Amino acid sequence: MKKLSISIGLIIAIVFSGASVIAGKKQLLNLKDVTGGQEVRGVVHDRLVNGGVKAVYEQDTQKYSLTAEFVALKDPVGDDFYEGWLVRPEPFDFVSTGKVEKDPTRKVYLQEFNDIKDLSEYTQYVLTVEPNDGDPAPADHILEGQVRLRTLSVGKTPKWSKIGIKTPVVKNTTKPKVTKSLSRDGFYGPLKARLENVSVSRLEKLQSQIPAVQARFQSNASLSPEKRERILVILATVSEVIDDILK
Repeated sequence: MKKLSISIGLIIAIVFSGASVIAGKKQLLNLKDVTGGQEVRGVVHDRLVNGGVKAVYEQDTQKYSLTAEFVALKDPVGDDFYEGWLVRPEPFDFVSTGKVEKDPTRKVYLQEFNDIKDLSEYTQYVLTVEPNDGDPAPADHILEGQVRLRTLSVGKTPKWSKIGIKTPVVKNTTKPKVTKSLSRDGFYGPLKARLENVSVSRLEKLQSQIPAVQARFQSNASLSPEKRERILVILATVSEVIDDILK
């Protein structure tokens, strides 16, 4: 059962990293592995480890909130723990966003951080693995990336709002979304590039688990038809890519 869950977890990681590619959107997974496959404090992370971080700053209340989620992140050894950091490039400074906790239900590492301070200039995020030694300085880096930030300010009243009530206007600092048609051609190449260096035994295990995962998503009533179709197309493409690599 343990081997089954690991294989399914790897397939799900591929699905969600590929989903952002086929949708033609700026990738939500904006944190990248910086370990280079090397052992860090007794753990070697899978090459699919990544994550997503986004933040919102409300100018009127000066409230800053950040959420982060990490994909395929392995448990640290002993009493080591993961910690998040916000970094301001110029003038250089950094602040801790605290310990990263594991969600017992979803079994993934998540972080929520709030502060009554303008941290919008802290544009970079770093995930470290820390020894439980009381040292407040950052230790070994695992993931790094840019923070996706939205700034909320009190602006003009939209036409659909009630008269006299000002509604916060969202100013998105990211580029406008571009929607592309759902096609396996858009993510076949990226998936193959991810899997070409995976061992044959791992690929065979992944391939054997795909039918069960497909059946699980097909029977999942909580998914929208569009999302279900996207995931099933990606899973089919994963199977095709693995077949091509194993030939």
